[in-house]
Amino acid sequence: MKHITKITIGLITIALVGYSKYKSEISTNVSTKISISNPIFTARQDNTPLSRSALNRLAENITVEIVTPSVTTGGGRFTPAGSGVIIGKKDSTYYVLTVNHIFPDRNDYQVVVRSKKPGEDAEVVKLEIIRRYPKQDLAVVKFASLKEYKVVEVGEASQLNNNSQVYVGGWPGVENREGFQFTPAKVTNPRAGDNLTYQPTEPGEGVYKGMSGGAVLNEAGQLVGIHVGLMEEDGDGKGVLISTFLREMPQEVSRVLVRGTPVASPSRTRENQSATNADNTTPSQSQDAESYFNQGFEHYDRGEYEQAIADYNQAIRLNPKFALAYYNRGVAYDLLGEYENALADYDASIRLNYTSLWLPYTARAGIYKKQGEYKKAIADYNQAIQINSQYTIAYFNRGNVYSDQGEYEKAIADYNQAI
Repeated sequence: MKHITKITIGLITIALVGYSKYKSEISTNVSTKISISNPIFTARQDNTPLSRSALNRLAENITVEIVTPSVTTGGGRFTPAGSGVIIGKKDSTYYVLTVNHIFPDRNDYQVVVRSKKPGEDAEVVKLEIIRRYPKQDLAVVKFASLKEYKVVEVGEASQLNNNSQVYVGGWPGVENREGFQFTPAKVTNPRAGDNLTYQPTEPGEGVYKGMSGGAVLNEAGQLVGIHVGLMEEDGDGKGVLISTFLREMPQEVSRVLVRGTPVASPSRTRENQSATNADNTTPSQSQDAESYFNQGFEHYDRGEYEQAIADYNQAIRLNPKFALAYYNRGVAYDLLGEYENALADYDASIRLNYTSLWLPYTARAGIYKKQGEYKKAIADYNQAIQINSQYTIAYFNRGNVYSDQGEYEKAIADYNQAI
């Protein structure tokens, strides 16, 4: 907590909701420092797990390989050092969280980072060490690139329990382990001080040298830890909890970090949907509306916001009381910068008593903040917190409004609540 005065996070959280037995709520966090043309990064929550293949792709896209120029072979070849996770971006600068022990030479800036994207050659660029945490075995580095890479969403490590499902990803760089390694595991100790431990669950799959600094993801694809190695006594994998890093993260990283949000369960979403169906909507119309809704969700997931809006229009035409469809359409309008349309849809979802009511209040507050309507923004954040006192993003964002107005004590109090 001693570093709390450094935190001035500028996040507007927009959470999109998928509705079906396969989809629930996912969240998208857009830094106010990044233009809308930058990529939007999404991840589902713990109660809505991604598929195994989707998690594997996500892990590979957000996990970089850290290497050093090879002394023995030369000729532009590299020696693997470890892995790292892209945790933020500002303009052309990417921030990576990794482990400290892969940088034995304090002044060795010949280290380069390699991040692979499907269908593209690897990009090799120099990195700069921003900060080391020797006691926790963590380090923050950054690199510059004009390419677009995914940024991981940070999850809530406090939600982990014994036997929670996690996934460890990294670039082993060892014999018989070429390419990216993606290992399912079960948590064996969710809170071993600043660490967590986990045990691989599939025969022949484990955690290997070179994966140090790689991602430990929950089932939603959110970062809950950084892999550091193996426990000596039992051979379990060991990671540093992401909450350990959040306590002392550099200020420049705090401003671009993408935070996850607590959400309602899928069953509650379905219950709310049944309750808000229009009285004159037939079962067939409801089913068709749901079909259009899910199509809109898929378009959104691919960044096709105009197509998503067209599908949500159809869903609302068939079911005028489809609160989730209004909310999701509002999110799409919001991301396109059509704020008046977004406000109208957020208003409608609130009026229809959408089950996760804190989400439209927070989204509407984000627009008010952009428009300089600070009193309205604070009022909506107050409503969101009153409905869901565990909604950390509302505290962060309300703190940002207070900070913008020079009310620093109130801002710090909100940041304390969020952390």
